[in-house]
Amino acid sequence: MAVVDLDRLIDSESQIASMPAIVPRINKAVDDPRGSMAAVAKIITEDPALSARLLKLANSAFYTSPFPVKTISRALTMIGTKQLKELVTAIFTVKMCTKYAGKQINMDTFWRHSVACGVAARVIATTKRLVNTERFYLAGMLHDVGHLIIYTKLMEHTDKLAAQCKEGKIPVYKLERDILGFDHAEVGGRLLKAWQLPPELVIPVMNHHTPNKAEDFQLETAIIHVAEVVASSMLYGSAMEPHVPPFNPSAWETTGIPITALPTIIEQVQAQFEDAVKIFASK
Repeated sequence: MAVVDLDRLIDSESQIASMPAIVPRINKAVDDPRGSMAAVAKIITEDPALSARLLKLANSAFYTSPFPVKTISRALTMIGTKQLKELVTAIFTVKMCTKYAGKQINMDTFWRHSVACGVAARVIATTKRLVNTERFYLAGMLHDVGHLIIYTKLMEHTDKLAAQCKEGKIPVYKLERDILGFDHAEVGGRLLKAWQLPPELVIPVMNHHTPNKAEDFQLETAIIHVAEVVASSMLYGSAMEPHVPPFNPSAWETTGIPITALPTIIEQVQAQFEDAVKIFASK
């Protein structure tokens, strides 16, 4: 039995945080069948900080442009308007989460780990030639967001949890279930659902430690599970797990990627990671 009313906790958090008004405006313009790239670009240029980040992104290792990208219109051509929605959501979600800063969480290492998982998920999806790989980046980057709520809103329980985490004998998500009655994956998934993000993001986040339990979006969930293990093994930051989390071999089978592709995946994550941190995890 849960020691905390999770429904009430999620409801209170979802009411506090909301995306800036520019986000639904961008989404509406992108989804408008009569809209244009120029209309989307005009909205983006109203936010200088967002414009700067998107230009950095278009010129980064995420996208290998042979020429410098100097305008938002050109950046949108590189990125794609559909992918833009996920990337803008990723940028502003980090801002929404700045209010969470529990004493057991180092936000710098937390976001480095989150970004690394997002990059790894995107690289894996690209290797499989899947469409709109930015949705995998967003799911990977948000996979551990439940930790932020647990370690800032449930501090009466987290000292015990943090102490047992350091022992490293039991995976963190299992400790959370034992102590709280739920884990950070469930908290994160339910928060994203409350924020009205789509199920292809919610389900992988909610099941990233238990990919076999995902009834829908099994491939997406498997990719996020594998991506977290890859990110953890590369030691790019950390959430609360002191060791590489348990690996589910069936998740790798679900991705359908040959094991021989792993060195190339790791190389690409290394190439893209620092640029991604500067763009998505900087204040």
